[in-house]
Amino acid sequence: MRALLVSLLCLVAHCSFAQNYQCLQYGMDRFFLNEFVRGVHIDSMSVSGNETTFTLFRSPRGSYSFSGNPQQLDSTKGSWFGDKVVIRSDGTTLFNTYWGDTLFLQTRAGLGSSWTMYNDTSDRYYTATVTSIDTMTIFGSVDSVKSITINAYSAQGPNTADLANNKTIRISKGHGIVETFSLYMFPFHPANISSYQQGYDYLMDKRDLVSGSLKTYQLIQHAFPSSSDLYNWDVGDVFEYLKDELYNSVDTKTWHVDSVYDKIQTSPSTIEYHISVESKTYHPPFNQNPGTWTFSNTTEQFTVDNLHNIFMPEEKWNPMVLTIKGDTSLCLSKQLYSYSSSLYAPFGEFCFEESRYKEGLGRTRHDECLDPAGHFISETLIYYRKNGIDCGSIIPITGIADIMPDRFKVYPNPASSVLRIDNAGSLSYSIIDLTGRVIDNGGLAKGGKIDVSQLSEGTYFIKLTDASKKAPAVLKFLIVR
Repeated sequence: MRALLVSLLCLVAHCSFAQNYQCLQYGMDRFFLNEFVRGVHIDSMSVSGNETTFTLFRSPRGSYSFSGNPQQLDSTKGSWFGDKVVIRSDGTTLFNTYWGDTLFLQTRAGLGSSWTMYNDTSDRYYTATVTSIDTMTIFGSVDSVKSITINAYSAQGPNTADLANNKTIRISKGHGIVETFSLYMFPFHPANISSYQQGYDYLMDKRDLVSGSLKTYQLIQHAFPSSSDLYNWDVGDVFEYLKDELYNSVDTKTWHVDSVYDKIQTSPSTIEYHISVESKTYHPPFNQNPGTWTFSNTTEQFTVDNLHNIFMPEEKWNPMVLTIKGDTSLCLSKQLYSYSSSLYAPFGEFCFEESRYKEGLGRTRHDECLDPAGHFISETLIYYRKNGIDCGSIIPITGIADIMPDRFKVYPNPASSVLRIDNAGSLSYSIIDLTGRVIDNGGLAKGGKIDVSQLSEGTYFIKLTDASKKAPAVLKFLIVR
C-alpha cells in the first residue's frame, strides 16, 4: 500500500512559482470528489533544461466487453491525469492523452487570454480562455482562483453539443487545481470520430462520463482513516455477522459472533486483536438431501496499524472506486467508506468486490463475486455490543454459548473490595483495564472470589476461561467506592 499523492496541473517541486498558480509541494496529499474519490500518485520526477517531468501511476485502460471473450485491459496506460505531466518554466503545462496527443494549459495566462488547448483534427479543436480571477475559501483560508473555460469548435463554428464545451478548470495559487475533469481522456473520443461513443475505454465510460454528461471533480480536504481508526475496538466488544454464499443457486447462510477478548499494543503503530469466533451454518437441502446445521468454535487474531495507507483508486489491475458519505445507520453517525475493486479482472472476466467500513466498527458489509457464472458472497454486520451499548438484535448461536457471558455471573457489580464469580467449576481469570493492560490474573475454584480492593475506581473487564471451553468469556465490571 502506498500513500496517496495527487499531482495537479501545477505540479512542480519548488514553491517559487506559488504566486503564478503553479505550486503544489511535492509529497502533499490532495483528493478530489464527485461521488467517487480520485487522486494521482507521482511515481517519479525528472528535470531537463526548462522542463520538469512527473511520471504518474498507471491505470488499466482499453476497450472491453461483458460478453463473449472480453479483451484484457492494458495496465501500462495513464491515470486520469495521464502517465506524464510536463511543466515548463513559463508555466505551460502539457498533459499527454490516451489518444496519443497533447493537451496544453497556460497557467500564467491573464484574464481574457485565450489559446488553442487541443487540436483534435484539422477541422476540430478546443480553446481555453481565462474567464475569471477571483477568491475562494479553500481548506479554511482565502485563496486566489483562476477559472479556465473550454470551448469546442468544428469547421462549421462553435460546437455547443460537444461534451467538453463550456466546461471549466479552476486552479488556485496556494492549492493548485481545485476543479477539473479527466485530462488524460480528453476529448473523450479518437480523432477520427466526431463524438463520444461507448466502449473505447472502461474507466472513461464508468467514471468520466455518466448518463451522457462529463463529470468534474472538486478538491476536498480529507484524511483517510487508518486501519486502527476503522477497527477501534475494545475488550468486551461483540459483533455478529450474517454471511450469504450463493453457489449454483444454493444459498448457504452462516451466522458468526466475534467477541474481543484481548487487545495488545504490539508496537507504537500496531494493535493486535484476539477474538473468539462462534458460528452456525445452515446448509439447505440439495439433491434430495435434507438441510443440515453445522457449528464451530475458534479463536482468531489480526493486526491493525495507524498508518493512513490506501491503494490508489483505479491503480493497476484493481480499479478501486472509493466513495465517502455521512451515514447514520447501525446506531452510529460516522463516515461510511465504500471500496469497490476489480470490476474488470486482469484475466478478462467481469466480476466485482465491494467492502464498506465505518469508523469504530470496521467492516460492516462485504459483497464479492467469485465467479460471474453464479458464485457470490455477501456478509453484513447485523448486531454489535460496543462500550456497553447494544445495536441490532443478536441471533443466538444455538448449542454454543462461549461468546456470550451468560454462563458466568459476576457480582457485586459495581464492586468495591471483592468480586465473586458464580461458576460451575475451576477456571482461570485475567483482569484487564480499558487500555488492554492485564493488571491481575490467577485461578479460581468453584464459587471463588477475587480481591479487587487495590484497583482504582473505574471500568474493567474480566476474562474467564474454564477447562472445557475453547474460547473465553469477557465481562465488564465497575469499581466504585
